[in-house]
Amino acid sequence: MIVIPNTVNKGLFKLTSSLSFMAAFAANANPHVHGEGTLQVLQASNDWQFVLQLPATDVLGFEHKPASAAELSQFEKAENTLSNFKDIFSIDANCSVVDTTMEAPWQEALEQESVEHKAEHHRADEYNEHEEHGHHDEQEEHKREVKHATHSDFRVAYLLTCESPISKVEISGFELWPSVSMLRATWITQTNQQAFIIKAFEPSFEIK
Repeated sequence: MIVIPNTVNKGLFKLTSSLSFMAAFAANANPHVHGEGTLQVLQASNDWQFVLQLPATDVLGFEHKPASAAELSQFEKAENTLSNFKDIFSIDANCSVVDTTMEAPWQEALEQESVEHKAEHHRADEYNEHEEHGHHDEQEEHKREVKHATHSDFRVAYLLTCESPISKVEISGFELWPSVSMLRATWITQTNQQAFIIKAFEPSFEIK
């Protein structure tokens, strides 16, 4: 679900609704393929939205819920990087990012675990016993997840307001994910639209 702040106007709300549908359609139309992602760009007057979707295995190097402190740190680092539009894209227009919303794999499960871990600090008498059994359960859960790994993606929606139309986009994010070789892309403006492939060795495109 893409969340829109109250400061965004009705035009941007319509833009978000339209692109949410387009992103959902694209996710269903394009099968999950390692090494490939998708990008949708949509314009409504001065408002623009970019939706980037990438396989977790290409972003993280693994495709299961983080099972160690190192994997959790890697997951959080990926979230921080993806939340920064300027770390991923360079554009030729003066734009302000007004909202960023991310759908990360295992997000709900990790948040629930965080709540449970905080609650454990209030049960000091039961802590050691809980840790002993909990550690065993986590190991078994991790084994099941690795054995029955499901396809998981990061999806990020960036909402921008621009003083002038965007005409050129460069994706610097390819440098962050060496295993991503291409993005299946679509842009739709008020006057035109195009579907195309963005290659890692040629990471820029024009919007006409």
